[in-house]
Amino acid sequence: DFITEIVSTIKTPFYGISYCGADENEIVDKPTIAKAANRCLELKGVNAAFAIGRISNDTVAISARSDSTINVQLIMEKLDNGGGHLIAAGTAMKNVSISVAVDRLLLVLEENLNKARVVKE
Repeated sequence: DFITEIVSTIKTPFYGISYCGADENEIVDKPTIAKAANRCLELKGVNAAFAIGRISNDTVAISARSDSTINVQLIMEKLDNGGGHLIAAGTAMKNVSISVAVDRLLLVLEENLNKARVVKE
């Protein structure tokens, strides 16, 4: 199934943070990208998951999910008008490749991950 195919590309660039991406040449619908992010989040040790895919010829979407220890809304807001909520957020980027979207995501994570960590009382 297509979701499993996307999830099979999973990488963990930071402790507890994972991302996966669809093939550059495939058009994927937003619900499929969201389901891939949800499935990554179910994996042991994953606190936040990002799934990336092309939703049209000129747009790449990122779906972000969190177990509530990482504020994915904060991360998505740093990327091209993204937004959402603490545990579910997303963005869409025009005229970029999936690899460029990944690079931007990794840069934003590197710069903002500590701010995005939710401190539990």
